[in-house]
Amino acid sequence: MIKSYCILVFIFFNLISYSITLSDLEKEWIKENPVVDIHFINPSRIYFYKENNEVKGIYKELFNEYEKKLGTKFNFVDLSKESFTKGINNGDIKVAFNVAQTSSREKNYNFLNSLIHYNIIGIYKDNFLNLKKLDKLKLGVITNTSQYNLLKKYYPELQYTFVSTYEEGYEFLEDKKIDVLIVKDIDDAFNNYYHHTFDRIPPEYLKIAVSKNDDILNAVIHKILNSFYERDLGNQIVKKVRNDYYKNFFENKKYYEDIKKDYSKLVVLIPDQNIYPFFYKNNSLTSGYIIDRLEEFSEITGIPIEYTYDKNEIYDLKVFDSENLNNDRYFSAYYNVDTAIFTNKKNEFLNSIYDIKSEKVGLISVREALKGSSFVKNNKIIKYLNIDHALNDLANKEIDYYLGDYKITSLKIKSNALEKQISLAYLSDFKDRLGFSMDDENLYKFFDNIIPKTVIEKEVINKVFIKPNISFKDYKLAMLILTISSFFIVVLTCLCIQSRKNSKKYKQILEALVDSFEKANELNDTETGEHTKRLNLYSELIAKKLNCSKKFINEISKFASLHDLGKIGISDNILKKPGKLTLEEFEEMKKHSKIGYDLISRMKIGKIAENIALHHHEKWNGTGYPEGLKDEEIPLEARIVALADVYDALRQKRVYKVGFSHKEALEIILKDREKHFDPKVVDVFEKYNLEFEKIFNESNS
Repeated sequence: MIKSYCILVFIFFNLISYSITLSDLEKEWIKENPVVDIHFINPSRIYFYKENNEVKGIYKELFNEYEKKLGTKFNFVDLSKESFTKGINNGDIKVAFNVAQTSSREKNYNFLNSLIHYNIIGIYKDNFLNLKKLDKLKLGVITNTSQYNLLKKYYPELQYTFVSTYEEGYEFLEDKKIDVLIVKDIDDAFNNYYHHTFDRIPPEYLKIAVSKNDDILNAVIHKILNSFYERDLGNQIVKKVRNDYYKNFFENKKYYEDIKKDYSKLVVLIPDQNIYPFFYKNNSLTSGYIIDRLEEFSEITGIPIEYTYDKNEIYDLKVFDSENLNNDRYFSAYYNVDTAIFTNKKNEFLNSIYDIKSEKVGLISVREALKGSSFVKNNKIIKYLNIDHALNDLANKEIDYYLGDYKITSLKIKSNALEKQISLAYLSDFKDRLGFSMDDENLYKFFDNIIPKTVIEKEVINKVFIKPNISFKDYKLAMLILTISSFFIVVLTCLCIQSRKNSKKYKQILEALVDSFEKANELNDTETGEHTKRLNLYSELIAKKLNCSKKFINEISKFASLHDLGKIGISDNILKKPGKLTLEEFEEMKKHSKIGYDLISRMKIGKIAENIALHHHEKWNGTGYPEGLKDEEIPLEARIVALADVYDALRQKRVYKVGFSHKEALEIILKDREKHFDPKVVDVFEKYNLEFEKIFNESNS
C-alpha cells in the first residue's frame, strides 16, 4: 500500500509540476478556439528554427506542453517579411512573435514581453574607429525595427543610413558604405566583428503582439510565458531543444565529422576541488555548468567522456583555463571573471587593490592580470584549494582579505550565511576569462558553438542553475527549519496511511509544520511576527461574520499567516527598499506569490493555504496578480486575507513609511470597494471595524 501511495504522490507532483490556472471565461474561450495561429519570420535561432520544413525551438516546445494540457492546437506559421509586416500593420494577424512595437501598431495590439531580452549594439570592422564621436560616423540601421525605434528615442541627434534587410546591412558594412551597423546582441553574426554598446538604451525584450480584439487570448499567452521559469520547465525545454538544435546545426560540418572519426573517447582534465556553480561533486557524481556542456558534447557526438585529475596524464581538453595561453592552444570562453576583494573589516572600502600592503591575502589562484604585480610582491599570498576554506579563514580573521571572482564568492558568502562577517571592499578592473582549452581546432569549433550565446539560454542558466531558487537571509537556520518541516511531512504521511486514529498527532504535526514555515518567513523580515499573528485574527473574524463553515474558519485562522511565505525567495534589496520599486523590481516581487504556493503545495498543507499564498494579491476588478482573476473567480479565503493584509500594512509603521490611523485605513479600504476588495468582505470590515482596531492596538500595547 505504501509503495502504491508513493507512486500516486510521484504522479501527482509530476502533474502539478507546471500548469496554469484558467478562469471560467478562458476555459470557455479555449473550447470555442481549438486552433490558434502564431505567426513569425526568420526561423533561424534556437527559439525558432526549421528542420525538414518542421518548426522547432524553445517557443514551440513551450506551447507544445500546453497543447496537451489545454486542448488547444497552436499552429506556428512562418511568413515572408513582406506578408508579416503587411499583416501586422493592417491588424490582420492575431498573434505574432518578434514584432517591433510602434505607436501605430499599439492601436491594434497589446505587446507582451517575450522570454528574450537584448541590448542594442553597433558592430564594426575597424578597431581604430572613434566611437566617442558617433555623429561623425556613417551608421546603418534596418528600417521598421525595434532598434531603430529605440535609437530615435534615446539618440535623437544621430543620423542614419537605412538598409532594408540584415543581409544588405552586412554587405554595406563589408563594402565600407557604412562604418557601423546597428543590431540586437542576440544576432549571431555580430560575433565576427568588434562591437559597441549603446549605453543610453536599457535592455529591451523582443515583443509578442496579441490582437486587442481578443483579451482572453492575451491572458492565456501571458500565463503560458510566465510559466517558463516555474518548476524547472524552462531548464527541461532548453536542454531538450539544445540537443536537437545542435545535432541539426552540426550536420554536414566537416569538423564535426572529423571529431567523430578522431575520438573514441574524450579525456578531460578537471580540477580536484569544487568551484560552484561550474564544477562540483554531488555525492559520487560530478555536476555543474561545464559538466553540462561536456555531457551535451557526448550526447550530440556519441563520444564518451573520461575525466582525470592528473595533470601529468595526456588529456584532450582542460575545463578550467584563462585566456593567457600558449599560441598552440585553442580557447573557448564560457565565463568572464570579475575580480573582487572581500574583507572582515567593518566598513572598509578600498580605492585600489594596491591600497593593501603587508597583509594576508587569500586566493584560489593568482589572476593572470596580477602575476608579477606589486600587489603580489607586497603582500603575504595564501593559496587555497577551496573557496569555503578561504572564506571561513576570512570570517575567523586568519587572513585579512580574500581576492576572487565577485559572483561566485558572493554566492558562497550567502550560502554559508557569512554576510555579517564578510563584506565587499573593492571591485577591480582586472578581468580574466575562464574557458575550455584544447589543442585541436575541430574541438574548439565545436565547443565555441555550444557555449550558450543567446540570452534565453543564459537566462535559464542564471535563473534555474546558477541562481538558487530560494534565497534565505540565514541559510543554515532556514534550511534547518525547512528540513524539520519536511521531516514532519514524512511522519504525517506515514501516520495517515497507518490509521485514522492518529488524527490528534496529525494536527500536532501540521501545527508544528505551519509554525516552522512562519519562523522561516520571519527570518527574512523580523517585523513580520506580530503582523502574521494579527492577520490570522482578522481573517478569522471576517470568516465568522460571513457565516463560513467551522472547517473554513479553523483553516483560515491558521493559514492566513502563510500568505507572504514566498518572500523568503525575494532579495532583501527589494523587500527592504525604502523608495518605490522599479518595474523590474516589482516584477521580481510579484514572484513571491508563486514561490509561496510552490512551497505550500509540495508540503500538502491544503487548498486553503495554497489559495491564500497564490491569490492574496488578486483584485476584485481583475487588475491584480499573478493571474488577473476577478470577482468570485478569486477564492474567498484569498479575498478575506487580501483585505486583512492591506489593513494591517496600512496601520504598520515600517522603515520606509509612517503608519496610518485606524480612521485613515478605514477610508482607504472603503474607497477600494469593488476595485481591490470583495464588497461583501468590505461590508463586514466596515460593520466590525472597531474590532479590527482593537486587535491591532492590543498586539502593539
